[in-house]
Amino acid sequence: MRTIARAPEWILGKLPTTLNGDHMWVPLGAADLIPRISTLGVIDSTVTVGDNPQAIVWDGGSYLYVAETASNLVQRINYSSSALGTTVDIGSHPMSMACDTSFVYVVGDGGTLTRIEIASGTVLDAAITFSSGDGVPNRVAWDGGDTMYVTANNTNPNTNNILKASISGWPSLSSVTLMNAPNPWGVARDGSGNIYTANFGQGTVSRIIAATGVVDLVIPVGISPIDIAWDGDTHMYVSDQSGFVYRILISTGVVDLVITVGANPWKIAWDGGSYMYVTNNGTNTVSRILISTGAVDATISMGTGFPTGVAWDGGLYMYVALDTSNVVKRILISSGAVGSPVSVGNGPVDIAWDGGLYMYVTNQFADSVTKITISDLSTTTINSSETNPFGIAWDGGDFMYVVGRGGGTAHRIQVSTGALIGTAITLGSAPRAVAWDGISHMFAVNSSDGTVSRIDTTSISVDFTTPLLSDFRGVAWDGGNYMYVVNSISDQVIKISLSDIIDSKIYVGNTPKRVAWDGGAHMYVTNSGDGTVSRILISSGAVDATISVGTDPDEIAWNGSSHMYVNNKGSNNVSRILISSGAVDATISMAGVPSGLAWDGPLR
Repeated sequence: MRTIARAPEWILGKLPTTLNGDHMWVPLGAADLIPRISTLGVIDSTVTVGDNPQAIVWDGGSYLYVAETASNLVQRINYSSSALGTTVDIGSHPMSMACDTSFVYVVGDGGTLTRIEIASGTVLDAAITFSSGDGVPNRVAWDGGDTMYVTANNTNPNTNNILKASISGWPSLSSVTLMNAPNPWGVARDGSGNIYTANFGQGTVSRIIAATGVVDLVIPVGISPIDIAWDGDTHMYVSDQSGFVYRILISTGVVDLVITVGANPWKIAWDGGSYMYVTNNGTNTVSRILISTGAVDATISMGTGFPTGVAWDGGLYMYVALDTSNVVKRILISSGAVGSPVSVGNGPVDIAWDGGLYMYVTNQFADSVTKITISDLSTTTINSSETNPFGIAWDGGDFMYVVGRGGGTAHRIQVSTGALIGTAITLGSAPRAVAWDGISHMFAVNSSDGTVSRIDTTSISVDFTTPLLSDFRGVAWDGGNYMYVVNSISDQVIKISLSDIIDSKIYVGNTPKRVAWDGGAHMYVTNSGDGTVSRILISSGAVDATISVGTDPDEIAWNGSSHMYVNNKGSNNVSRILISSGAVDATISMAGVPSGLAWDGPLR
């Protein structure tokens, strides 16, 4: 453990043996009340405050500070007498607070970090103002040394930072990148119309509710997932360029099988029956996966040419695009035999069936699409009007949609006429793939700006853009050399050293919110989506217990000795967890929705 100048005993866990009289304080938001819970697990008094109290923090001395979010005020409360003290106007609604030995630090919803001197109860210097590129700051925590860490709800998918404010160098600000940009490459739907994106940059798959365009789940899948496909039943299959395919059980959103395929796998597709096919452009092969067992039962040589796109023709064949050979070859499903090459344009990369008589191939370096007649393999070249046409998909009706990586647009090819129809549809930056949701929309993934464009197939326009954001919601110090940062969307806790090195990413429960140290061997993470707390063993970084608490758990705090306290916003109560056993030993009902949570230290 580091030696920290003037660090109070309660921060270091070096507490007095007598803790009689210490309390947890729980603001009740709209009720304008702050109940005080004794060590017996009962409310022994309640303080009335104003203006929607939310966050609360103890300064290590005589006062508690309460963020009144309906105003711009921070209220001081004498912890022993419960008397209200002075208020401090920070200029925006206070959202989160933390303290070191000299200051209370307040995050304001206007994008500021203000510090209040504990000795005087006043603001002595200018606040730090965050830029729009930093996102919307929400949580702050001290590292026990010279830095305050601030998390933000990111507004840019490609900015995934935690912000660092220097205490001695105030108002100096720096940042650390916690995650790569999502860089989505693949997109597919499941049988319910949900959309899945393969996020090459982050090693994740995002699930989007097609009707709302909202990301409701992020699934860890490997290192560099590049494409994704549905098997027509219960699973999604993800090809990862590390040499594996990850199988996701749709009902749980969990990877239940990892399949070794060839080198540098690229596209993946279902054959409408028993198999998934994966192109391996590092070995010029196609791996055939038997769906019933999840095993590769055949490896098919494609000769030379860097196999990329793969698609079923609705009948007897799988079609494979060979990028550097400028050809397409088809595989007879019944035998695995490879047919003669069909010449297409320069740089074929993706391929799709139109639901009828034709296959369509994007030629990224020729700015064209080749239409192949299934019956006789004759071809027609269509000017795509796209720069670097990359992805292509059928809309279930009379149109094929082509997205251009170089131009950031989509065009439509009419199946019945083979003609390019209409004007360009503006998407995001560098779209690479497109998929139909099975109803009324096409979804295009934009790799460079980390977004997904939803195209209404009736109005032929983008009606929603989904950013594949990170959402950093909590941060805490472990008493040693690491900070723990909660990414609510990806169900991760990112462990980062005080020297800015990412140590690990720990997967916890559903929609984690806050994290806190127990003064000893563990970090505790509240998971609002499944009503649990994940306990992380600091020495190994492993989750060693999952504790059921109330509904929508949010704030969590240590009481300086034997217990962790959890606010359950959905069930209006507080769960008390006994640290020695990891069990909930008390549930305290509240007269409103609990918001903040703070210990006031041992009675002195």
